[in-house]
Amino acid sequence: VVRIAQPRFKPSYDPAKAPSLVGKPLPALRALKLDASPAVVSGRRVLLCFFDLLERPSRHAVADLVKQAEDLKAKGIFLAGVQVSAVDGATLEGFIRTNHITFPVGMIEAEAARTKFNWGLKSQPWLILTDKEHIVRAEGFAPGEVSEQLTR
Repeated sequence: VVRIAQPRFKPSYDPAKAPSLVGKPLPALRALKLDASPAVVSGRRVLLCFFDLLERPSRHAVADLVKQAEDLKAKGIFLAGVQVSAVDGATLEGFIRTNHITFPVGMIEAEAARTKFNWGLKSQPWLILTDKEHIVRAEGFAPGEVSEQLTR
């Protein structure tokens, strides 16, 4: 008797098939290791920027958001960044210091492919904007389009 083991398939998290979050509640922020208590984000619009500091387009997007950070804060918008690839803490801290990032920055630490898929990321950088009830209203737009998205 020969026993053949059943193959075990790992789930595939194809970014092109990632579900859209538009019209859905924002998933919990704690999985992103963000320093954002519910009291801080309660009643405020949320703008999340998923980026990879190892990629030039992401670094450029973060630089654009740093320029807009004070204006967004004045409008009552909670802005946060999320590093999507695994980097050590010192590298991320150095990036934050070098780029004068004043908003909270978290990082996906476990099951990166699954987490990115569940958040609907199709590429990096990826921006997600919610309303005050934390329902996603826009996603996948450029940092230069933030003011346009806020007026919708």
